Amino acid sequence: MALVLANRFVSLHDETEHLNESLSKFNAASRRFVPFEFLNMLEKKSILDVNLGDQIQKEMSVLFSDIRAFTAMSEKMSPKEILILLILIYQKLAPSFGIITALSINISAMP
Repeated sequence: MALVLANRFVSLHDETEHLNESLSKFNAASRRFVPFEFLNMLEKKSILDVNLGDQIQKEMSVLFSDIRAFTAMSEKMSPKEILILLILIYQKLAPSFGIITALSINISAMP
């Protein structure tokens, strides 16, 4: 009887470890697509707390920037290099505009 209970305990422990690992991976993946700042704005602790139609109205500023000769320059770069360049530019510009928290950056190139 003790052996059966011990085996069951080990099995439950392993299952719990697996579920914890899966939950950690899910949380990490969720943060890549839904920034923590967005959840804070909605006053939600987790993506699981967000429901269809949840919303807030808030005054925000939008910064638009045009990079001279960006298309020609980017045609000679890999997607990863382009993203790194844009992140570096953003990091340099953000402090000079007094940006405290950025929710997301929309990057687009128009021909």
